Amino acid sequence: LKDSWEDITKLTDGDVDRAAVRGESADQPTHLPLVKVNNVLRAYATGTCRDRVDALWTLWDKDDDGLIDEVEMDFLANWSMKPVEGALAQLFADALEELASAEDVVAAQGEATATRSDGSNSSSSSEPAAANAEKKKKKGWRQRRREAKAKKRLINIFDKTIANHFEIEVETPHRLRCIYAWAEKAHQNDRIDSVHIESGTIAGRKRYVELAPKISLDEFRAVQEEHFPHFDRIGEEIAASFREDLLVAQGKGRQNRELKRDIVVFLG
Repeated sequence: LKDSWEDITKLTDGDVDRAAVRGESADQPTHLPLVKVNNVLRAYATGTCRDRVDALWTLWDKDDDGLIDEVEMDFLANWSMKPVEGALAQLFADALEELASAEDVVAAQGEATATRSDGSNSSSSSEPAAANAEKKKKKGWRQRRREAKAKKRLINIFDKTIANHFEIEVETPHRLRCIYAWAEKAHQNDRIDSVHIESGTIAGRKRYVELAPKISLDEFRAVQEEHFPHFDRIGEEIAASFREDLLVAQGKGRQNRELKRDIVVFLG
């Protein structure tokens, strides 16, 4: 919210034009209602994807009429996914760290168990499990380098999945355009209003503007649930896409190894 403050409080061209039609000044908000902000935080902490969109829709609705412009709808949909994507990336990196630590502990415990079973009657051969774990942590530089390389590769694949899945594979921009176009909008009878407003010049000339209809949350949901169901399961979509990307990466590695082997056999 802090990083996107300017984008959240920014007025669209439609907001400025509608204020001009009413003869009012369009000023950018300097604050956001605390209740709306708390609802957004609560939705991201304990709610579902639908709860997050509901809370963000209310936050973006600056005039409290339940309607937002197409530009605001596009930004809201894309922005709502960013915290989830960032949280999943952090969770994945932390999981890799914990996995490496867990493997060290399991290996150390296995070595300690084997030592006790081999020399259970000898006091000199029994060492504390903590000492064995400390020894196991002292890996060779080759093993550390191999693990760091594998971890970096997995993180790069996951980051690529987050960057490409909704933008390229799901085609989110195209789906959002279709949602707005196909929604049966009650505002302005789903038509573009053409009006003349004062241009603000000394000559007093008027300028011609087109006011596109706004869309409500219910109208958005009616089309989104049918043509953009991925929007209600962001985490599941990213996890499934990462699995596919991981299988593709493994297939490429296997193919490259086979190619290298065939080249060596041919040259030999």
